[in-house]
Amino acid sequence: LSNIVLINHNSTSSNAEIRWMASSPSEKIDLNINYYRTKGLEEIQKNGGKIHNKLMFEVVATRNIEAGEEIYLDYGPEWESNFQAHGERCVPPSSSSTPTASELNVNHEDIVPSSDLSDHYAYECRLEPFSDEKNLDADVFQSYDSHLEVYPENWSDYMKQLYGNNDFICWYPCVIESINEQQQENGTATTFVARIHAKKEKENKVIRLVQNIPRNGIRFVDAPYSSNYHLKSAFRHYIPIPDLMFPPLWRDDFKPASSFNLGKK
Repeated sequence: LSNIVLINHNSTSSNAEIRWMASSPSEKIDLNINYYRTKGLEEIQKNGGKIHNKLMFEVVATRNIEAGEEIYLDYGPEWESNFQAHGERCVPPSSSSTPTASELNVNHEDIVPSSDLSDHYAYECRLEPFSDEKNLDADVFQSYDSHLEVYPENWSDYMKQLYGNNDFICWYPCVIESINEQQQENGTATTFVARIHAKKEKENKVIRLVQNIPRNGIRFVDAPYSSNYHLKSAFRHYIPIPDLMFPPLWRDDFKPASSFNLGKK
């Protein structure tokens, strides 16, 4: 369901629903939902049909939605009842005085070497969009501004239009190794030395060694599995796909009318 899971639930004021996409925005994908509705899954598979890449969902408004109004889906009664039951039996966690990474960024908290950083946090470094994530060929440090596109103001108008509001595309996990301070006419300039890692946590490979990183090129993030979303008591439940979306021939509980011997004694 990809980004559909980012749409919140509202059982009383939903203004959108998911449907089968009738036509594809790409000529490379041949969608024919009407064909698949008339075929059983076994028949589709026998004919070599790869149903997984020929069926897509789309989110469709069920009424006019005003600019700035939040989009809601109705996850269905099963999800709603489980959520309500969870709220009745769940004991809220005790309040914590530990600020979130977002709060640290807003307050421009000082950056310390990663070895001195609290277990609650980690760092990310801003690089140019779609940075090369290959393994390093040599243990050589680059200057941060050797890639001009590490600064969004240097992006092309096309890139700004596509990714100007994207808060993730340019940020990569990093380890701050050291901090450098230099006295200048207008005060002390602080820069950072870091090892930049690939975004895939399992790989944990270093993709770049960087020095002279300015403060605005580093941000705090919550350490993996440390936020409230990962508490053992957090609510977790799959988002059901409405049964009525599935053609009868796809369903295990489907029985053709002929099997009931209707009108016969």
